[in-house]
Amino acid sequence: HKKKVKKKATTKTEEVTKVEEEEMKVVERDLNSDNDCICDDSKGDTMLTKRENGLPTGWSEEGWDAANEHYEDVLNDLRADIVQLIEETERDLLPKCLRLAFHDCIGGCDGCIDNTVLDNRGLDEPIDLLFPLVQKYHHKLSRGDIWAYCAIVSADMAVVDNRPDDLNFNMHYVGRKDCEGADEKGYGGPEVIMYEPHMTTHEMIEFFDERFGLDAYEMTVLMGVHSAAVAHRENLGFGNIGREDGWVEEAEEYKLSNLYYTSMLERVWELDKFENEGVVPDRYQWYFDEEDEGPIMLTADMSLILDLEGLVVTDSKGVAGKMMWHAH
Repeated sequence: HKKKVKKKATTKTEEVTKVEEEEMKVVERDLNSDNDCICDDSKGDTMLTKRENGLPTGWSEEGWDAANEHYEDVLNDLRADIVQLIEETERDLLPKCLRLAFHDCIGGCDGCIDNTVLDNRGLDEPIDLLFPLVQKYHHKLSRGDIWAYCAIVSADMAVVDNRPDDLNFNMHYVGRKDCEGADEKGYGGPEVIMYEPHMTTHEMIEFFDERFGLDAYEMTVLMGVHSAAVAHRENLGFGNIGREDGWVEEAEEYKLSNLYYTSMLERVWELDKFENEGVVPDRYQWYFDEEDEGPIMLTADMSLILDLEGLVVTDSKGVAGKMMWHAH
């Protein structure tokens, strides 16, 4: 059921250049963030120097360092296992790994997800699928390392069209420290303040700066990962019932592209309210084509092109995301 909000959003469009490689760089920077290091000299890593953001793997932009390639074999093996998992799921695992790593890294890339939190609904699938790999590689890599690497491999596999010949991303550091208070799969851990789907521009900039150290440009690039994602209505209340619509046309192909940006800029979007059932709250989200019920945008997405400061309110039923438009 949809309740119409009679307001359409338009914006001036500008040329959007290709950002696939920038997306990969920001994803990798995010996942190679400065977390506490696990240094276990008994595992043969005594030659490695402890750094603020972990143990160097021997990988750099030039490739593997022959003098310091301690993790080349294990990461190559893990990559092969992750690729096999993604292919076995017909690429369905790809966006799930991206989402898992993002939610984990909001709390510090520490291999922990509180599955009692509504925002984390649906993450049990990638966590359970990756658990055998967590067990297989526990002697060398933490759970946080494996979740992060799954996202890096997924982003790599999502660059399909117009892929640069020399594009090859890997893990620069390992040694992310898994949190305390979670079980062996990673369920549990400390309380984390999550990303809000109805944040305004300034709230987005502040959030990504505080949590990831990203500036406004890097934040905008990272948001482009939504081109390789779909929304499941039963999880968070966004999307369409019985469909896997995402932020772009043919989102189920899970490709990183500019479509997230061009779709946002070139269409006229309308805000609707959707009613959900059970524990999933009602939601406000944006559409450009109500008949087809295709791609969606959240208010946080639209905040990249619209200044909604002071306009996002909670409606009379307690649902956040309503727009309080000013007449001119």
